[in-house]
Parts: sequence; C-alpha cells; structure tokens
Amino acid sequence: EIRLSLVGSEMCIRDSLNMISIVNIEKEEINNLFTDGNKLNWEQVIEGTPKPYYTKVHCNNAYIWAMAIEGEDPSTFRSRLDIFDWKGNYLCKAHLDKWVSSFSIDERNQTMYAVTADDMLVRYNIKELLDQLP
Repeated sequence: EIRLSLVGSEMCIRDSLNMISIVNIEKEEINNLFTDGNKLNWEQVIEGTPKPYYTKVHCNNAYIWAMAIEGEDPSTFRSRLDIFDWKGNYLCKAHLDKWVSSFSIDERNQTMYAVTADDMLVRYNIKELLDQLP
C-alpha cells in the first residue's frame, strides 16, 4: 500500500518498506526517511528482527507526522509518533499508551485525535510536543 500527500511542490509518500519518501518535484530530489530517523538495516530485515514501521502519515506545511508501531507481536504493540520537517530532519517523537490505527492533528487546538486498534476515539493534548518543534 502506498499513501501520497501533496503540499505545495513537495510530496510525501509512505510505502510498505518502513520508509517515507519526500519528493521535491521542482528540484527533482528525493529524501528517504526511516523509522527512528535511521537508515534501513537490511541484516535485521533478512533475519526478521521486529522493527518499528509506519502505519499512517499526516502532513501540513511545516511537518510530517508519522505514526509508527513498535512491539514484538500484537499483544505488545504500542504506537509512537515521529515528527520530521520537510527537509527530512528527525525533530522529535512521542510514545503513546495505545496502539493507534488512525490519527489527525489539530494544531490550533493543540490536540491529536486518534482511533485505537479497538475502535475507541481518544484525544491527546500535544501542547508540550508542539512547543518542542522549531
């Protein structure tokens, strides 16, 4: 599954390889982002070592908000929100107490709305997180 978001002349693509690609259409540049801001470790992939992977991405003019899943199996899955700028810089992360299947960011009200894996709608106050961003 490939997800696509377009903001101005830049495009954010999330694919199934634990990677987000930022494509600058005007400059014909591609910047690949990986979970935790690290490059993909092919040895871990081949060995089948559990690795966080991105499930959803939300973009606005300033940031790329990527939801990652961490854990060994579904009983231990937890979500983590990674935030990047459009240059691909890894800005910060927030560990969540639930496994989130979908989310939306409301910066004006400093809130993240999320749907959990068991279909509950939850609201997170993200003021402290937003205050950390440049």
